[in-house]
Amino acid sequence: MPRRRVLLIGWDAADWQVIGPLLDAGQMPNLARLVERGVMGNLATLQPMVSPMLWTSIATGKRPAKHGVHGFSEVDGASGTVRPVSSRSRTTKALWNILHQEGKTCHVVGWWPSHPVEPLRGAMVSNLFQPVVAEYGEPWPLAEGTIHPPELAAEIAALRIHPAELDGTMLQAFVPRAPEIDQTKDHRLGSVAKLVAECGSVHAAATHLLHRLPDWDFCAVYHDAIDHFCHGFMPYHPPRPAWVSEEDFTIYSEVVRAAYVAHDTMLGVMLHLAGEDVTVVLVSDHGFQSGSLRPEHLPNEPAGPTAEHRPLGIFVAAGPGIRRDELVFGGSLLDIAPTVLTLFDLPVGRDMDGRPLVSIYEYPPAVRWIDSWDRVPGDAARVDAAPVAGGAATAAAVIRQLADLGYIDELPADQHDALEETAREERWNLARSLVDAGQLEEAAGLVTELWERWPDEVRFGMALFQYQLELGQILEARSTLLLLDERKTAAMARASEKLAQKFTELRATQGLPPAGEGQLDKGIDPQAVSVADHILIKRLKARSARNPDTFAFLEGKLLAAERRFPEALAAFERAEGVQASLRPTLILERAEVLLKMRKLSAATAEFQRVLEADPLNLAAQYGLARAAMAGQDAPRAAEAAKGAIGIRYHFPRAHLLAGVALWRAGELAEAERFLRSAVELQPVFPAAQRMLGAFLGRVRGDLSAAIHHRSMAIESRNLLRQVRAGVGPEGRHPLEIQTVPGSGPQLVEPQRLLTAPQEECVVVVTGLPRSGTSMMMQMLSAGGIDILRDDRRPADASNPRGYLEYEPVKRLGRDASWVGQARGKGVKIVSPLVRSLPRDESAAPYLVIQVRRPLTEVVASQREMLARLGRDTPAVPDEVIREGFAQQLVLTQTFLDHLVATGRGRVIDIDYHQALADPVGTATRLAEFLGGSFDTPRAAAAVERSLHRVAVT
Repeated sequence: MPRRRVLLIGWDAADWQVIGPLLDAGQMPNLARLVERGVMGNLATLQPMVSPMLWTSIATGKRPAKHGVHGFSEVDGASGTVRPVSSRSRTTKALWNILHQEGKTCHVVGWWPSHPVEPLRGAMVSNLFQPVVAEYGEPWPLAEGTIHPPELAAEIAALRIHPAELDGTMLQAFVPRAPEIDQTKDHRLGSVAKLVAECGSVHAAATHLLHRLPDWDFCAVYHDAIDHFCHGFMPYHPPRPAWVSEEDFTIYSEVVRAAYVAHDTMLGVMLHLAGEDVTVVLVSDHGFQSGSLRPEHLPNEPAGPTAEHRPLGIFVAAGPGIRRDELVFGGSLLDIAPTVLTLFDLPVGRDMDGRPLVSIYEYPPAVRWIDSWDRVPGDAARVDAAPVAGGAATAAAVIRQLADLGYIDELPADQHDALEETAREERWNLARSLVDAGQLEEAAGLVTELWERWPDEVRFGMALFQYQLELGQILEARSTLLLLDERKTAAMARASEKLAQKFTELRATQGLPPAGEGQLDKGIDPQAVSVADHILIKRLKARSARNPDTFAFLEGKLLAAERRFPEALAAFERAEGVQASLRPTLILERAEVLLKMRKLSAATAEFQRVLEADPLNLAAQYGLARAAMAGQDAPRAAEAAKGAIGIRYHFPRAHLLAGVALWRAGELAEAERFLRSAVELQPVFPAAQRMLGAFLGRVRGDLSAAIHHRSMAIESRNLLRQVRAGVGPEGRHPLEIQTVPGSGPQLVEPQRLLTAPQEECVVVVTGLPRSGTSMMMQMLSAGGIDILRDDRRPADASNPRGYLEYEPVKRLGRDASWVGQARGKGVKIVSPLVRSLPRDESAAPYLVIQVRRPLTEVVASQREMLARLGRDTPAVPDEVIREGFAQQLVLTQTFLDHLVATGRGRVIDIDYHQALADPVGTATRLAEFLGGSFDTPRAAAAVERSLHRVAVT
């Protein structure tokens, strides 16, 4: 197989809505050629749309709760200071760490966050390389830890571009009327120059590495310039919004277009240097509002600029083995890391939240899996947690730049307040990320704590109100709305008082006479007011005012939840002046009410209204499908549901709706495909299980499958009831649906890795009877693990070397008091019983070895054993027994996932046939899993191949 080389390029905030017209006009020819020879599609983002969090998810395939980056800045627990997020903030391996560990040569340039650099086999240039932090002609030293290897630092540092080095012709490509600008009053041209210079610096470093060190396997290059250009100049991009002046529009309307064209030019150079055989993956973390949804005003909160982001980024892939000129649907930025791993024929971590986009391949590969790359020992080129020299000064400079860009609030002078506010924003971002992962109850708990600590922060109260509505906690939401109104009134009074005090101070400082209420700001010279006071005044003005439209909107949502539909519509009418970022949501809420009132034409019109402004709005597209279904228009409902699936493939409810609509329309083959995909995407989905069972029974006449899916519907419903009832600590059970390779998606909790040593754990061997559990117990015993056994059942013809069992295990469902005796020992527990193991905090953690064997062989071996024992075999067909065992394995897998997710256990799967074929390899895996002084050769020698007597093909 020829060597695979992958070039991953990141364009922050790149959006097909802007790119499309430029492609049609021939202004991005390099991207056009890439698309023609590869695949393209949308890439769903995560919430919150905060770039360091998102780009870390792209590099790891994990959500923020797992990768550790929760914003732009963080509290350094060691020094008690605020610092920008860094490569040390990341708590898991990135792609380049995994590839380095596998012997690959990697170049990484500008990734956010990547400072300090990691000692890769190759080169790394951190995100602190390009920012212009010195006046022209003044010393411009690199922060320590910016470039690896260090011997390249001088030559790469010399590639940086200072804005003063740009000539007027270059800037006129972005601002054709630049000579007409009075730069003493209008500093926007300087912003353009700074962005052009910084973007050019990143490109220069990347191309230099490709030319100087051409022997590489993986190269990742990140450009943040499109995002910054859009934050500064998207208001002037055609068509002109009503709130932008004709003069500004005329001068700056070309900036965003020119930024994209410049990136296309850089792309062409990169592709030329990388070579024809390279596989190119081009992505953005989110898009950017470019049409009527551009907000005129940003939210008055940290990271307010993210309100300008759009939830769909871009995805392009081209290269050997990649399909040509095709569309790819359903991609998420979590899927990028798993997909790159499959490009290198490497296994994907089961702890990754994304999955490989195998639809990009001409011939999709067989995806291999690994429990977690974080558990694979070896040199992964990670940096330690010790701060580098000069770190405090570097941190201060970066924090200032982030504040200047509007991504974080100005830090208060008081360091204690700075630390508290930073920690607050980290937890707020984590809460929003948990909501995005479906963990509403855990997020609600976090937001409740935040709101109690900062009662003036209306956003926390609004978020809690929304989460309670989604959880069906209507009474609690009513109380929250009343409290929100009460706290807002008190906050307005406090802010007004502070504002009056500040204006009084400024009047005294400027020698102005006292003024009456409402006149305090009259006569104050704004030029004599400091930047910090300007920011404070803006914040206090916002907090001293009430937005009646927003409160009307919230009241409407609550009334709708209370099924007081006419009153809800009236409240929504009063909310017509709500801020631009909430207008699509307002229309959607009104459409939902109309749909519930069976006013289908009106609801459809409202959904269409949203789609006219945002053609890829998932909620509106799915709403159209539901409205059509309610109106008995099955073909139209199916078409709309498939449109929703095209926007986001991982949307089980849309698959279910499409399947039901197609069934009603008589498209049976396609209906079955969508019903099956709904269950595959989310097995814990009672309605989908029930509907698939009904289809298979009534249409296909497959009664066995119908019974199976109906029973799975009952199991799913019961499981969800347990979750809603709260079976975890403090009444919260933060479960989410995740895809578990080998078993399909399951209901699991966020991963919390178990680190306890083997001697503190109970070593559990589990599996179905006759799946090889006794063989596994013999391996453990030979390897030096003390076995909890009483040998009440002696060896016999079915197990001539003994069962190694403990009689009380059989009563585990009724009595688990003996489990404490098993700490540090191995014990065999069959799969249906293992779910009864204690899970409370006082219980010992578990190391679970799950032995898997084909069900056909398991059932055949059980029948043979029954015959040897002289007992009657079951009268039911083998197929029914196999289906029953399959259901047991699904439930057991859910329990094991819960153990892993809560940090109560670790799990390894052992294939029975693999153990027989490669005892040494299996024993080695066990040794890595168990740790300690496990005797690998003796464990391998304990495998007796001659005992494998039943094989069914």
